[in-house]
Amino acid sequence: MTRRRSTPTVPRPAAPKRTGSRILRTLGWLDFWLMCAVWAILWAIGETWWVGAALTYAPLSLLCVPPAILGLLSLPWDRKAVMLHLIAMGVVAGPIMGFVVPVHRLLERSPQSGPPLRVITCNVQGFGDGFDARLKEILDLKPDLLVLQEASRPFPALEEALPGWQFVAAGNLRVGCRFPVKFIADIHLDEFDRRAALVAEVATPAGPMHVVDVHQMTPRPGLANPSRESIQSGEWGRQVSEWEHKRRREMRSLRRAVDAAVEGRPRIIAGDFNAPSTSPILRRYWGDLQNAFTLAGWGWGYTAPCVEGERWPDHTPWIRIDHILCSSDWRIVDCQVGRSHGADHRLVVADVVLKGAKRDIDAAPPNSVDDETGAPQ
Repeated sequence: MTRRRSTPTVPRPAAPKRTGSRILRTLGWLDFWLMCAVWAILWAIGETWWVGAALTYAPLSLLCVPPAILGLLSLPWDRKAVMLHLIAMGVVAGPIMGFVVPVHRLLERSPQSGPPLRVITCNVQGFGDGFDARLKEILDLKPDLLVLQEASRPFPALEEALPGWQFVAAGNLRVGCRFPVKFIADIHLDEFDRRAALVAEVATPAGPMHVVDVHQMTPRPGLANPSRESIQSGEWGRQVSEWEHKRRREMRSLRRAVDAAVEGRPRIIAGDFNAPSTSPILRRYWGDLQNAFTLAGWGWGYTAPCVEGERWPDHTPWIRIDHILCSSDWRIVDCQVGRSHGADHRLVVADVVLKGAKRDIDAAPPNSVDDETGAPQ
């Protein structure tokens, strides 16, 4: 009589562990889809909905905290749940927070045709205390063109440090260049009854170009003073929506005014747009222009707010609202964000080359222009 060989039984996981794994995996999927929903709100809806506006201008890095905690809790229970939380963190750190990899620049095969024009834009916050460090950074970068906002008072040290430069100003907007520059227009808009841009013409050896110094209205008043009662009653949401509606109208009016002032010439539009690159409103009105950091920068490139605070690490900006935009006449070579303190915004610097220019930017001395037309000789 043959004896049947018994098959060893595999011990089944303990019921509590199976239940814990299911719960953590379910939380992982919820976490992933929640972050995808936040991404969709930021990119498709943005400031057109008060919830989107609140998300747009919040420190989005905080969204990494829940998946990080849940991922650590999942580690001894379910590695698939850990992967879901890691993917959710990747969605936050990448598209939600606006991480940039310059794929366009890495794939571009067009050679640089000559020395670039180095552009710096910065909201200088009235040349307040500590601006000396910012000035040193500007001088170390050796710019050709400066586009400043909130330059509300004279700052002799700046012009003394840049001998031979020419400056034009309108209110707290100021454009300076080592090439001849002349005032073209001061754009004052009705939405907030304020100056929103300064238009100047620069005569470079490579040809004349337009520069627009932009300072759009801040979202802060609309987002101010939230409370449990105002949020529950809908009052705060209405406040945010009304303010953002006016900001959208201002942005639309500004784009129309800029197009009317700079038609037909290469242009650089730079400044404090008070809107991140993830904003669908910014993309709607300025998206046809090249964003220097989006095309040639690395990382998040956050520029504001760069201040000391009680509830956030000092000098740690969480949003990129300062931009250098260029018409298709320009090839963007590089773009970086500054590191110095001295204002509540960090500067943005970009190297750009005019496509098809017959003369290099460095080919003529700064004053080699026709006195009547302002064109390079």
